[in-house]
Amino acid sequence: MLQKAKAHIQRFNNKSVIYEPSAKTKARHDRIWNAWEQWATQMGVPVEQTWLDLALQNDGAMNHCQAFLASYFEAYTKQIVIHGPGETEIVRRVNSAKTMRDYWLALVRVADLKFMSPKRREFPQQAGFWTLTYDPRREGDGITNRPARQISNWLPTLAIELEAKLEQMFMKRAATANDMMLVVTTVWSRSSDIICNPRYQVDFHQAVLLGGIGGWRPEEVLSIPYERVEIGWLRNASDLLRPWPVCNITIKHVEKGKSKDRIQTDQLKYVTFWLTVVPNCLICPLRLLILQALADQAFEEGYTSLDQILQKTWDSDPGVAFVPLAWKKSVIGQGIFKLAYSKYWEIWRRTCLVAGLSDQDEIRPYSLRVGAGDRLSGILAHPPLAPAGTDGLFRLLSGTFAKLHIRSYRQGV
Repeated sequence: MLQKAKAHIQRFNNKSVIYEPSAKTKARHDRIWNAWEQWATQMGVPVEQTWLDLALQNDGAMNHCQAFLASYFEAYTKQIVIHGPGETEIVRRVNSAKTMRDYWLALVRVADLKFMSPKRREFPQQAGFWTLTYDPRREGDGITNRPARQISNWLPTLAIELEAKLEQMFMKRAATANDMMLVVTTVWSRSSDIICNPRYQVDFHQAVLLGGIGGWRPEEVLSIPYERVEIGWLRNASDLLRPWPVCNITIKHVEKGKSKDRIQTDQLKYVTFWLTVVPNCLICPLRLLILQALADQAFEEGYTSLDQILQKTWDSDPGVAFVPLAWKKSVIGQGIFKLAYSKYWEIWRRTCLVAGLSDQDEIRPYSLRVGAGDRLSGILAHPPLAPAGTDGLFRLLSGTFAKLHIRSYRQGV
């Protein structure tokens, strides 16, 4: 027992702080850090010593960092297609001060892990001194005058110099039913222009519909596993021979910026709702779910067509109210959607382009979230959504987005 305890002490003494960003965040970190190393090498600026000097509040280090940011954002461009004799145009990829700050924070984060973390382990009594990272949302955190924060405060000046925007570059607005119909119709009627395989079309179509119903983030919908979906037949009291095909879906809300490994003390992040067949095939999530399952050969009974499930004749005991369809054991733990989040965004942008939407009129995925709390609460969802019931979800669905676009039916909330 004593030896095991000593072994644990040794293991944790040798263990450094583990930071595992998401793939998207890591890609941004790698991109900005590689650009920094390349620029510093070309300019003859010491890569590591610059950050150590920045912690020491050296003006020269601040100047180097500012010069790099100005060079990077000015040169970080892309070629786009335009209407006109030139046909193409070179534009900057970063056009907002907020994005500039995000890149600076990413650069500071990597430098802190590479160079400051060893210093904090070497001089634990001076850990606060050997720290570059900061929270941009907290002004009174005691490190307002540190160089990394000062450079962040300088970025709006750089943004104005590069003609970037200080405010958000889009207007948050609710996606209407017509907007959603435009998206799901275009992805099929103009499939030759959007170019994606039929399974991706079905997954994208489904993600848009479910996002519109409940305001879920695309990544929350795209990560639904088979075990959180139950398809079955509900006994029809008006026609005992024709049961209702129904579906039960449980969505797990994921809060951005929160660790996935933290201890959960409740189940309020899960919202369950029921669906049944809708006469219009374009807006029927149940039909699409069945198609997704058929493509994966997920049904234990080996169903091969939509009609086998939708046109089922009730042959169970009259006292049975619900008959679930079992999944194959091989699909348990697998996701229903085969569409990656990056591909979802790619299809969304392409669909808006093919539909002829301008930059000002383009619908964004988060537009589906506006007012979604009203569409679910007390109607489809269990438990009903409430301000204290979903740990921030209600505020996102009915707070931030509703400030600029207040609908009449929000008066009762």
